[in-house]
Amino acid sequence: MPSLRVFTGDENGLTKSIKFSIPEGRIRADTVITTEVVTVDERPSSGKIQRMTVGQGADGSKLSFENDVGSEDTHETSKTTILPMRLKDWQLAPSETHFAYGGDEVEVSLWDSEKAFSESIKASEEAINSGKKRKERKDKVKLLHGEVWRAQNVPHDFLNIRQPVHNTALSFVHYGSTTSDSHNVIAAGTAAGAVRLYDIRSQRKPIQNWDKVSPNSGVKHIQCGRLEHQIFVTDSQSHVYTIDTRNGRTTYRYPSAKGAVVSLAPAPHDFLLSVSLDHFIRLYTTPPPPAKANQNQPSKGRLVHEEYLKGTPSVVVWDGVSGLGKDTDTKKKTWEEKNSREADEEEDIWNNMEVTGAVQEEDTSSEATSDEESEEDRPRAKRLKSS
Repeated sequence: MPSLRVFTGDENGLTKSIKFSIPEGRIRADTVITTEVVTVDERPSSGKIQRMTVGQGADGSKLSFENDVGSEDTHETSKTTILPMRLKDWQLAPSETHFAYGGDEVEVSLWDSEKAFSESIKASEEAINSGKKRKERKDKVKLLHGEVWRAQNVPHDFLNIRQPVHNTALSFVHYGSTTSDSHNVIAAGTAAGAVRLYDIRSQRKPIQNWDKVSPNSGVKHIQCGRLEHQIFVTDSQSHVYTIDTRNGRTTYRYPSAKGAVVSLAPAPHDFLLSVSLDHFIRLYTTPPPPAKANQNQPSKGRLVHEEYLKGTPSVVVWDGVSGLGKDTDTKKKTWEEKNSREADEEEDIWNNMEVTGAVQEEDTSSEATSDEESEEDRPRAKRLKSS
């Protein structure tokens, strides 16, 4: 039976390991999925766990986390930098070379991780640069030290009124890639219920602006899926749905939770996990988007399992190791090789067996009988031909 493992953090600073045992084959309504919840010993002393990341260590998965009172694993080589006030979300790129943030009246901004925490520019260099008189374009913005790119607000509305900047959620659109260019496309959700896509290689304004994704409530969380053209969005009304990035359509929605969904974690083989303020962790299926942008969704995602957790969960991450396909394919391949090897050995045994005398006499008599029958059939065939 394949398994899938995730880690969760809660508001009390506890970290849990949850293992889902999922039967092989298609998941139906009566499919039984079992879970095993274990509390991890390594945890912060106090404070809510706000963020968790999983890396590969020498002996398996390496878990690191951040809480709202700081981290106990503070090294002497760590550095700090100053960030704007009223930030709503902060995300590290999969390549870990860049990070992005946004907030209330804070535009989406992309930073180089190494330069942002390095020493500031010397005062003499700043004076020289500030003394240069050069003409700049109106849309040219002066970036801070370590800042790579900064977004520009959308145009004014139909009444020519400036639209407020209130970014509430961010996610790098990379579809599981960890290459050096995995930070080029950023998805942002706003308090007005809009979802925007930014491509830092083309322009500062969003390349896509879907302002009716969640018109009745703001976007609370955005998570890039593992499949192409797929992102997951949650709002403040406990809704979870997936969006096709080619046209901004909502391909399918999941049943609403009783509490706000605070974190999402895509997993291998079309699974999605979520944790919410009602103390539940939920497992969903995530069918791929249609082959073409304007086609109907062939199948809908659905809730297949939910488990109650002690404590209010705040974040969930996949362990990065466990998967359904790798174990199943390996077992299937091993089983097929074993059956093939046994069949070959059995065939060799039958081919190497000696033929006994009784069998030889039986074969000789059968051959003579067939010859006699053929001789009797010949004149009959001639009579039929002559007639």
